[in-house]
Amino acid sequence: MISRRHLMASAGVAVVVASPIVARAHVLAKRPVIGFLSFAAWGDHRYDLDGFREGLRHHNQVEGRTLAIEERYADGNVERSDRLIDDLIQRDVAVFVTPGPSAARAIRGHTTRHPVVAVGWRR
Repeated sequence: MISRRHLMASAGVAVVVASPIVARAHVLAKRPVIGFLSFAAWGDHRYDLDGFREGLRHHNQVEGRTLAIEERYADGNVERSDRLIDDLIQRDVAVFVTPGPSAARAIRGHTTRHPVVAVGWRR
C-alpha cells in the first residue's frame, strides 16, 4: 500500500511532469523548479518536506539533479507572502506546492499561468 507521503509526492510529480512549462524546460536542458510556499515560519514543522523529497525520489526525481525546489516562508506576514509569490514567479517555477488552501488562494491571486498543488501535511 502506498503511503500518504508517496501519494502526495506522486500528485506533485504528476503535475510537474504534465506541465507544458516543464516540457519547455526539458527542451532547454533546464531543471524544472518547484516553488514551495508556506505562510508559516521556517521552523514550523507542521509539514515534512523531507517526506516530499523522498516521494519525489521514489519517482526518480532528485532535487539538484532532475529538478530544483525553491522554498519560501512568509512567517505569517501577508505582505511578505505577496513578495515571495512574485519572487517565485520571476524564478519561472513549473508548479507551486503549498501546505494548505490559504497560500494556494494567494498564489491564484497572482497567477493563473502556474499550476498549484495544495496538500495537507500531517506528522
